[in-house]
Amino acid sequence: MGNIQTLQDLIGMLRRRWLLMLPIVLAGMAVSLWVALGQPRTYESVAVIQIDALTTAGAPGDPAAAQRLQLIEQRLFQRENLLALIDRHGLFRDGAPLSPNEQVAALRQAVTLQSIAPTTPGPTQGVSALLITARLGDPVLAAAVANDLAEQVLRLNSSREAERIRETLEFYRAEEGRISAEIATLEADLTRYKNENLQALPSAAASLREESMRLDDDLRALDQRVLELTGQRSALEGERPLRAVIQRQIDTLTAQIAVIDDQRMMIRNRQGEIAAILAGVPAVETMLGSYDRRLDQLREQFAVVTRRLAEAETSQRLDASEQGLRFVMLERAVEPDYPLSSGRRKTAVFGTAASLALALAAALALELRNPVLRTAGQLERAVGIVPVVSIPYVQTPGERRRQRALRTTGLALLGA
Repeated sequence: MGNIQTLQDLIGMLRRRWLLMLPIVLAGMAVSLWVALGQPRTYESVAVIQIDALTTAGAPGDPAAAQRLQLIEQRLFQRENLLALIDRHGLFRDGAPLSPNEQVAALRQAVTLQSIAPTTPGPTQGVSALLITARLGDPVLAAAVANDLAEQVLRLNSSREAERIRETLEFYRAEEGRISAEIATLEADLTRYKNENLQALPSAAASLREESMRLDDDLRALDQRVLELTGQRSALEGERPLRAVIQRQIDTLTAQIAVIDDQRMMIRNRQGEIAAILAGVPAVETMLGSYDRRLDQLREQFAVVTRRLAEAETSQRLDASEQGLRFVMLERAVEPDYPLSSGRRKTAVFGTAASLALALAAALALELRNPVLRTAGQLERAVGIVPVVSIPYVQTPGERRRQRALRTTGLALLGA
């Protein structure tokens, strides 16, 4: 920083350059005060809505208060709703004219909704109160806008809850009818499929297997009988000469063998039918299992929908009797007595600080442009030589008069 390296050097610079710094500081303070006084006053008004959860609150189907607040806030800050609010209260008529879009944006910045969490967990699920804050240049308008928004929140909550319950009831009733129709259709398909595959049902498969075993026993008995009859016939055919009586016996045995062969053929055909039916039993069991699983799923869905429908009907009765989660106006917004104090004061303070910084920067710039060794300490630091004699600067009478005049002018401006 040139020759300004110690506190004494800085004090010496301020003594030398105060005539330059004073006008800059005074001009900066004047501009800061002018800007601060030109800022519009802002008044803040707050309305408080309490979220009540009574003994029956938190009933099944009741949504979280935070989610309901989010939906209400979305509707509250719709462009059409804000334009209607601006028109009702005559906002933004003073001052520079604003377009509708600019008015909506300004109102959105002037209004805030803040959720307050409960101190203890409860059925309100994270929200116990809602603060609606309006900041406007008129205290009456600030209170009116905050109260208007609070009343809209109460109306929107009531209408939204009724609409939500109605939509829920309609949805679950439609689902109940749809699932009931699907169950009826599936049961009819299952009955038709069972009738078409009656013999291949798992319940009939056991009797078919027993019948097949009986047929095997009958077939073996018939085979044994055929062997016996064939042996008797062969014995008779071996006698010579064949008499008429023997021939009649042979014919009788042949007829009996033919009858038994027909019985054996019928048994084999029936066994083939049973085998074909039993071969299709696994496919029938698989299809019946698929029907049963689908029916179980539909019945579970029907049970869930029926339970939810009962819960929605309970919520509707609770809402009708105002026993559910509800919003209550806890404190209406009142007209503020004083404006917010931070804006103008901060502007003046920051403007004065900026002017001081600018004056100091100007003084340092002049010092850097003319790096003159002014004191014995500076000479010693610069060249390492201790001076023997230091001659002080002596002002002329004209310089003293000019300094007194400038000092008088500065004090007069400060007093003003």
